[in-house]
Amino acid sequence: MRAPRGPLAVALLLFAAALALRVLFAHAGPDAAWPFALVYEGDARLWLRHASALLRGEPFELGLPLRPPGTAHLVAWLWDGTPAGVGRLRLAWQVLGAAAAPATYLALRATIGAGRAALAGALAAGSSAWIGLASSVNSEAPYLLVALAGLGLHASLARAPGVGRAVAWGLVAAAGCLLRAEHAAYVAPALLHLAWIARRADGAADAEAHGRARRGHALRVAGAALAALVLALAPWHAAAWGAVARFNTVERPQPPAAAAALAAIEQRTSVLLWTPGALAERQALPAFARRSSSAFVAATVLHRGGSSVRAEDFGVLEEAFGARPRPLSTRFLVALYGPLNFALANVPGGSGGFDRARLERPPPLAGGADAYPRELVAGLPPPELAFEYPPHLALVNDGYRAGLAEVAADPAGWLGLVGRKLGRFLAGVGQGLGGFNLPAGGWDVRRAVDLAAPGGAAAIPWTVAVLALAAVGARRLVREGAPLAPWWLFLASKLLVAVAFYGYARQGAVALAGLAPLLAAGLAAACAPLAGRQVGGRPLLPVAAGALAVLLLALEVARTAVGVTARIDGAPAAYDPASPEVHADAWLDLRLGR
Repeated sequence: MRAPRGPLAVALLLFAAALALRVLFAHAGPDAAWPFALVYEGDARLWLRHASALLRGEPFELGLPLRPPGTAHLVAWLWDGTPAGVGRLRLAWQVLGAAAAPATYLALRATIGAGRAALAGALAAGSSAWIGLASSVNSEAPYLLVALAGLGLHASLARAPGVGRAVAWGLVAAAGCLLRAEHAAYVAPALLHLAWIARRADGAADAEAHGRARRGHALRVAGAALAALVLALAPWHAAAWGAVARFNTVERPQPPAAAAALAAIEQRTSVLLWTPGALAERQALPAFARRSSSAFVAATVLHRGGSSVRAEDFGVLEEAFGARPRPLSTRFLVALYGPLNFALANVPGGSGGFDRARLERPPPLAGGADAYPRELVAGLPPPELAFEYPPHLALVNDGYRAGLAEVAADPAGWLGLVGRKLGRFLAGVGQGLGGFNLPAGGWDVRRAVDLAAPGGAAAIPWTVAVLALAAVGARRLVREGAPLAPWWLFLASKLLVAVAFYGYARQGAVALAGLAPLLAAGLAAACAPLAGRQVGGRPLLPVAAGALAVLLLALEVARTAVGVTARIDGAPAAYDPASPEVHADAWLDLRLGR
């Protein structure tokens, strides 16, 4: 295949085509003015609420760093906080998503050759999965761009290790972590790889002096990357750890309804005498749970006929809930929700995607519900995550231990869960091209907070074909000795995250960045027999590629002109800005025509 000339011209052409496809896709259906496309709602509502709180200078989610901060701050920077500004915000996301196509090309150009890199960029421009991700105000579109920049820098360092590029890589890696915490699964082994390639690059292996030089160079390169990463992440972690420490030690005002209910319990139990030991136990509780837990203990003592609250009475918290409130950990990487997500994602009978079943388990209530005040145990667990509720708090603090205990108790069930996770992950890998998702099929199934995927019979053979093409490309590139370590590490990190946490189709869609060189090389190999043929005196392959690009754009123009009618679970699609995000599966019915 003839290598395209002029890398800047190729990059601009890829960006223009990608942006046209994304803008047209976003304006075809009833969701044109929404902050998300019907095919991917995700956490878009949450990011807008978080950004609104930032713009007003108000705390969000109790001021706790539950999630990585990058997306909310990016939305707040690009958005004016008004409903009218949502359209401009979504256009900014489409621009970020379109930039992933030339970023793919530029990152791969020196690794797999200009021709195959251009093919990879073209696949990125037309990818249905990436079109869907770029059409919703979620974290994946900016994250993809940052991740691709990091892969390009990583590959550049593999060719010529240098301190300046190592610093740039560390800064980009930090940005990736602040957008998606799981980016750390790529960053950690990538740092080791940078040290290894820097050590190998300098000097002859059989000379002691050169060996010392290699080691010194490796330390400088890896140290520069690590220092840049740590320094870039330090301000956020100082603020996040400080916020958690304050939450643990400073009692905050309760919402009016909760404050009134607690005051009523405290009034009723004011006849009880508190021993010094009980007061010490009360004071040892974290500030955010101190009042509610103490009220529960006192009410239970009174319910059981006691006249005083003793230190040992605080054992009723373990009896009722299986755990006593402990302070939130102030040492975590990027976001607080890692242990919680691990516990929720590893219930052996789970769906493989986002699943709240672990949060909805009833408390143990040792001795039976009658051993506790009825009004305090009726309706448990609370409908949303509550830090005052000991079982929920235990999952936030000890979710990794709780999840591993579930796995150990039913390893066969967990293996079945892993299979379901990978099935959903592959639904993101096996997407097609353009807004029609051809030839994979339509956008039929949208799992909870996930990217929609084809649900028809064509989806499985197409996914198999995509994987087979990647295998062909991998074999070809390995035989050529292409330096693909950055892409292998990135792809492995996404598989690891899918197995350890949720098996999202959107995670598989992001993993296409790691598969891009393999798919491009596989497609180039498949088209190799046609490389020498011509049509009308012109090389066949560039003509065919151009015709396919024109066809995709024409189909998108037609789709936008005709319009799309949408139904969700049989009901007409609608958007209420005040509604919370939907944590449930949905079945989409997208049809041409208004």
